[in-house]
Amino acid sequence: MDIVKFITLPSTFGRHQKLQWFYLSMCNILTSLHLVASVFISASVDFRCAIPGLDNDTYAIQDGEHEDLIKQYILVDPKANSYNSCYLIQPGGGNSSNAVRCNSYVYDRSQFAETTTTQFNLVCGNNVLSTTANIIYMAGLFVGSLAFGSVSDFFGRKWTVYVGLVIQGAIALGVMFSPNYIVFTVLRFVLGAVTIGGLIAQFTLMVEICPPDKRTMAAVCQTMVWCTGVMLLSGLAFALRHWRYLQLCIACLSAPFVLLYWWLLEESPSWLLAKGRYDDAVKILNRVKKVNGLDVDIDSLSYGQDEKVEDDETETSCGTTCLSLTRAKTLLWNIIINSFAWFVASMGYYGLALNVGNLVGDLYINNFIGGLVEVPAYILLLGTVRLGRKYFYIALMSIGGVALVVSAFLIVYVTDKGLNWVIITVSMVGKFAVSAGFELVYFWSVEMYPTSQRNSLMGVNSAMARVGSMISPAIADIPKFVTNVAFAKGIAPLIFGVLMIATSITALLLPETVKFPIPETIEEANKFTYNSKGYQPFRHAGSEDLSEDTKEMKALST
Repeated sequence: MDIVKFITLPSTFGRHQKLQWFYLSMCNILTSLHLVASVFISASVDFRCAIPGLDNDTYAIQDGEHEDLIKQYILVDPKANSYNSCYLIQPGGGNSSNAVRCNSYVYDRSQFAETTTTQFNLVCGNNVLSTTANIIYMAGLFVGSLAFGSVSDFFGRKWTVYVGLVIQGAIALGVMFSPNYIVFTVLRFVLGAVTIGGLIAQFTLMVEICPPDKRTMAAVCQTMVWCTGVMLLSGLAFALRHWRYLQLCIACLSAPFVLLYWWLLEESPSWLLAKGRYDDAVKILNRVKKVNGLDVDIDSLSYGQDEKVEDDETETSCGTTCLSLTRAKTLLWNIIINSFAWFVASMGYYGLALNVGNLVGDLYINNFIGGLVEVPAYILLLGTVRLGRKYFYIALMSIGGVALVVSAFLIVYVTDKGLNWVIITVSMVGKFAVSAGFELVYFWSVEMYPTSQRNSLMGVNSAMARVGSMISPAIADIPKFVTNVAFAKGIAPLIFGVLMIATSITALLLPETVKFPIPETIEEANKFTYNSKGYQPFRHAGSEDLSEDTKEMKALST
């Protein structure tokens, strides 16, 4: 029997792979804490200028005398019934013509004891720095997506996951001690890079250890753990209320992973085989055999080493990089279309789901609900096991795109507040769809790419997603810059909706991958076309008919 087929047979999946899935899923909690933490760490709060000479000034009114001082020095916007936060009335002035810009502020501490906004005074003329910090963090995700993909393909999935966890914990601790804005921003850039790099390696390793019929369940359940991390973040932020304490708590949560995971995680047998490390792969598969109680002689499994060496030499002569990929036209088009899908999904997801600070209501509750509502979206993906990835994705993005386009016109032209529930419901359909679509395109892409370049190509896709996430805040803020256009408030959902419909159309050119073995080489991956029904793995020397292998392995089930 061929060892590649042995890895992908459903009957080999047992306790060993389930434990590996559990270990990798726990990493997702840590990853979600890091990626969503900025919602609380950099949260904006109400503020005003500090009253000159009053050392114990606070945002909250202390008594009648304090209220009189506020009225004397602080301008009030009568339309918004709030403070003009950046200007101070000069003594004896009494009106806006005598107001000057202040450089000292007091903040509303009712919700947060301290955030980076209050710590580094990122308000008024410096408010652009807060946005810049978030863009630089997203740029870190972009760089990490590209760099760590190649690192994982060269050094291995396990090594990348573990080293990423070590660096992640160290940098997260450094962020907590940041003395100023520049240090904070630079460290967050590095933290973003290692966090997304580790996430890609984790997901790739999870897919590679699961047979085709188990990948969807494994991926969906792993994403449920992500939602758990988002909801946990709300509880931690609510309990701690200070950005440094929250950052310290998240950094300390890395400790058990750093101490245990080098010994708990196993390398991907598929990656080892792709690198020609047959003996190392056999050692891991013997442990799989022992833990899962399989009755098979791993050492007797064939691999077709001569043919594999020939395949490897062919790929190496092509460069195993851009040169070899450009010769695989079908695979190249799949990469381009997938990159566009990732770009749109990330833009929509971050633009619609992660901007909870601008929602009405309590920030902690809003973030918790934001994590909770993603759960049914991901459960829905279990339907792809029967219906397939391709048409399920097309349906999600089409419905979600149409919903967002409709919501754009409802936002602008429906003025009856009694119909607000209609606007919210239609908008939530779009959010629901883009959340499910983002997760679906993630493991759909994994199944299209060859093992030898899988993590590198996933890195390219993830980099495009990061570009989308960097652009999404600018699109969401269009009404701030286009004030003289009646349709301004509808532009953002209209853009998101149109792009979602566009990606559902381009997805028609992608192949179906559900229940098919993941490709090992570029040549195998190039057999995946939009109208193909998968591919048959290459027959290595000594391999038998796949159907016969399947019959033989029924006896090995635990």
